[in-house]
Amino acid sequence: MNILFLDDDEIRHEMFWRWTHQTERHDYYTTKVHSYKQFTEIAPTKNWDIIFLDHDLGVEDQMCIPHVTNRFPTGSDIARYMIENDIKAKKIIIHSYNSVGAANMINIFKEVGVTAIYHPFDAGLKEYLYVE
Repeated sequence: MNILFLDDDEIRHEMFWRWTHQTERHDYYTTKVHSYKQFTEIAPTKNWDIIFLDHDLGVEDQMCIPHVTNRFPTGSDIARYMIENDIKAKKIIIHSYNSVGAANMINIFKEVGVTAIYHPFDAGLKEYLYVE
């Protein structure tokens, strides 16, 4: 199972890795990315079963979005990028603590008929590691 995990917080990456390796399944292949730039480089390279997204990405690479120069990218920009570039997954989970940003991401996906699930980051995310 191919999983793409986007978060700027390395501690969350470590916790997520532990969760995926504490399950009975051993076929999880998790790719971790920390920024908009990394996401746009990696996301088009595979077919993803699950994509986990954060909203507030920090300023790690300080890469601005093409044609936008006054702010840093967020998960909402990732959602738009996914739609514009036909990046799909069987399941999209938004795990941001920023509920306003997460709601915006949900609405961006919803506008084009894509379902995304909101679940703030905690151990309950393990529930979403299964795809039918």
